Amino acid sequence: SGRPPSHERDRRVTRPPPAAPESRPLFSGLTPNARGMLAMTAASMLFVCSDALSKVVSKSWTVGQMMAVRGIFAILLALSVTLITGAGRRLPMIGRPVLIVRSMLEGSVALTFLYALSLMPLADLTSILMLSPLAITIVSIFAFKEVVGWRRWSAILAGFVGMQLVVQPGGAASAAPNYAFAASLGLCSVLGVAMRDTLTRRLPSDIPSVVITVAASIGSCLAGFLLAGFQGWNAFAWWPLVACLAAAIIVTAGNLLLILACRGVDLSVVAPYRYGAVVWSIAMGMMVFGDVPNGLSFVGMAIITASGLYPMHRERLRRR
Repeated sequence: SGRPPSHERDRRVTRPPPAAPESRPLFSGLTPNARGMLAMTAASMLFVCSDALSKVVSKSWTVGQMMAVRGIFAILLALSVTLITGAGRRLPMIGRPVLIVRSMLEGSVALTFLYALSLMPLADLTSILMLSPLAITIVSIFAFKEVVGWRRWSAILAGFVGMQLVVQPGGAASAAPNYAFAASLGLCSVLGVAMRDTLTRRLPSDIPSVVITVAASIGSCLAGFLLAGFQGWNAFAWWPLVACLAAAIIVTAGNLLLILACRGVDLSVVAPYRYGAVVWSIAMGMMVFGDVPNGLSFVGMAIITASGLYPMHRERLRRR
């Protein structure tokens, strides 16, 4: 009859059922670019909060001491997340050359940015750092041959103009003695951010994002100890310690979201969402320090929001 023997039929019936699907990762229901846009927006908000705490701590401790203490907390937090998510067996991947290079870039970005933050207003430094989307777009064109049309270039440039309207650099703060040096450090941060985010996109997909976060925390911590070797250490105090712990929690979450925002996406599409940091910094100033923006700043906020939403609109049209 062509039917298999009864013992073979029994073997088919008793075959074990397929394994249950794994839990869905964060932002799994979105396209890569949409995931990157949301993650970049959230990361920008978290980084502004962490920067505000770090600036407060730098008034009591040296920048190197603050970076080192915050880095220790960040490493412990990132390791805990790695073990909880079951990625602990992949921690040896930290020794890969590509992650070592990224950790060095992370440390250089943290060092130059936080040192500059201790010397100049947060809004002005955020203004300089917002040059990074332009730098990332240029790097993406040459490194990944991404096609960037005039509409997307116009949106990026419009966002930069809006950011200038919000921050309005060149005021009384720019006359400070160390302002030019701090601005130079900010430009170094822009270069480091562009190289770091571009490298993040090229990381192998088998490296978990939490492992990359551990490596980033190690890089920032080592940079802090290096700077503290030159600046020295101030007396212990509870308030800076608690603030460093809070900043570590926030920056660890921000680093994880930033890595998710840069992996497997068109960086020229996702990068403009970094402009949201300017809006978050203005909001932080209003809520914490009572700084109310003027009318020109609100116009800049509207331009930043429009320039950030336009690439999402173009991406949706391109998919259609």
